Amino acid sequence: MAARQHDSLTYIKDVCRANLLEKFHESLVSSVIINLTKNGNKYTGECEGDTLDEGTLAEMNKIVQDTLKTYDVIILLDVHGEIYPKQYGDVITCDIQEFEGDCVTILQAASCGSPNYADGKWYNYAREQCTEMLTFIGPIRNMADSLQHEFRKDKQKDLKNPHSGIHAAMEKDGMDSEWVKAFIDAPGWEIRSQKMFSERDYILDKIYPLSMVVVYSELSSDLTAIESNTNLKKLFPRGIFTRSELLHFLYVRGARNPLIIENSCGGVCTRSARKARAVARELKKVGLSGGKRTKRTKRTRNKTKRAKHFKHSFGH
Repeated sequence: MAARQHDSLTYIKDVCRANLLEKFHESLVSSVIINLTKNGNKYTGECEGDTLDEGTLAEMNKIVQDTLKTYDVIILLDVHGEIYPKQYGDVITCDIQEFEGDCVTILQAASCGSPNYADGKWYNYAREQCTEMLTFIGPIRNMADSLQHEFRKDKQKDLKNPHSGIHAAMEKDGMDSEWVKAFIDAPGWEIRSQKMFSERDYILDKIYPLSMVVVYSELSSDLTAIESNTNLKKLFPRGIFTRSELLHFLYVRGARNPLIIENSCGGVCTRSARKARAVARELKKVGLSGGKRTKRTKRTRNKTKRAKHFKHSFGH
């Protein structure tokens, strides 16, 4: 992590400056002083510049304040995943839902229509990365960007190692298969940060005991408190739930800006090759990977059957 080379305030100032440069010319950005203070995991800051007009300074301060916004809860998901497409008129694509809060950020290993293969030790590695970044920079927006960089780098390292857990999982599906090649070619770990999100089924598996761990929380409500280090797996005893169910669960407990770090597959399940091709076409229109036809199991709540089918078809 590049941030280790500097103290946290210097690093956060660099992040603010980089975000300002996306909007303003370098000469303008260099003319301001970014004042930051830190109190626990929270930062406050503003730009100071005598040569700037009030409107420009206000825009800069808005960017800085957005940069310093924190996630109110961060959850690590290490689960199976699958997508059942929806039809909107003549279009068949991923089901789109709306988050009830301000914004949900999902750092997902695989996008809608994409496969995922994972090492069995992923949770421990990801938890270590989260703990280190929370200690250093806190739960600010840049945390997702930093984790994305680390996870993508780790994926490339594992792909180069023929003895990695990822390689073992891919070999079961065939290293020359189109599915495995799609996983290798994709950088993975994309960030989706908005109110709208694509629906996804999550399937819990006893081989992943730490499937839903809260790594950070500032939530408090009249309902059951969600504290750091809580394993939410026990709250979904049926073994299957959806993104929208998880996000609603968090929303009613006060979450308005959650970060979900999700290690799951985004494979599309369809009843026919025609529907699979239709989903693939629509996904490509919005820059996502195409789907894969799978033999769709009956939509049962039987955890063992669904997880077994999924693992065989998608890898994770």
